[in-house]
Amino acid sequence: MFCLIFISIIGCNKNSLSNNLQNGSWNIISDLSEGMNTIFFIDSKNGWAVGDNGKIKVTRNGGFRWSNQNSLTDNRLVSVYFVDNQTGFASGFNNTLIYTKNKGDTWESITVASDSASIYSSLHSDNDNNLYFISNYGEIFYSNDLGNNWNCKYTFDNWGYYYLDFSNNPTDYAMRFMGNTLNKTIDGGNSWNTYPTPSQWTEEIFFLNKDYGWVTENWGPSSMIHDSVTIYMTTNGGETWVRQSSLPGLTLDNIVFVDSLEGWVSRITKIYYTSNSGKSWICQFETEDIGFIKDIFFLDTRNGWVLTSQGKIIKYVAK
Repeated sequence: MFCLIFISIIGCNKNSLSNNLQNGSWNIISDLSEGMNTIFFIDSKNGWAVGDNGKIKVTRNGGFRWSNQNSLTDNRLVSVYFVDNQTGFASGFNNTLIYTKNKGDTWESITVASDSASIYSSLHSDNDNNLYFISNYGEIFYSNDLGNNWNCKYTFDNWGYYYLDFSNNPTDYAMRFMGNTLNKTIDGGNSWNTYPTPSQWTEEIFFLNKDYGWVTENWGPSSMIHDSVTIYMTTNGGETWVRQSSLPGLTLDNIVFVDSLEGWVSRITKIYYTSNSGKSWICQFETEDIGFIKDIFFLDTRNGWVLTSQGKIIKYVAK
């Protein structure tokens, strides 16, 4: 039985925030170019950002300064992942998959057999360092030799896939954009079951481990009858969901949790924080003057970064 939890929102600060109730501070630390899409940090110092027209930027000091890298592609990049400080991958539109073995000083292209005009996204590894990504046509590709060779592991009979999580292999997850079902496997991706999500239109999903996960809504197709969006939580791997809370608006993006209690979610220009698994939220930061939020990345409970549409990097430091 679902029960709706109404919450109060504390007003956002637009430049920085340091408040004992909110457990940390967000500060604008650097300015990238517009058209950057996502960020990834391998540790507290070394990180990469990728974007449109093949843009790749790297930082060696935690995001305070960035330099350009040559990706050798003009295609839009939407995902980046590094296995260690040397070996990394980036992917995107038009079957683009590139890799580096020297921190990104040079990048090379990898050809993977796939349907034409596929978008490759959701790059990551499992607990045995096998690498994975998914195409928007529902093809799951994997490599067991650090990206030298790639094979198709499974293909879903649908399109629109953007989310893949093999980090808790053999229990893994996949989902389509604005879908109402979650694909789950318990045998490492050889066979998949389908479970309904708690909302008709699901926007973002995040799994902390094989059991704990959260999803948010997108009411775009039926926005005339909704003025709030809900966060749901599962503790049994997506088989059942519990309504946690609601926030104003039509969609919530970029949800991430660092443990079963602490998490963040964004809504256009606002960053919200929870310390109780999403039952209540505090508005920590507003980016109204520096673009909308494109990506949130947390390395651990103390270090997080936000990328905005204007290319600003905002850093979170816990107290």
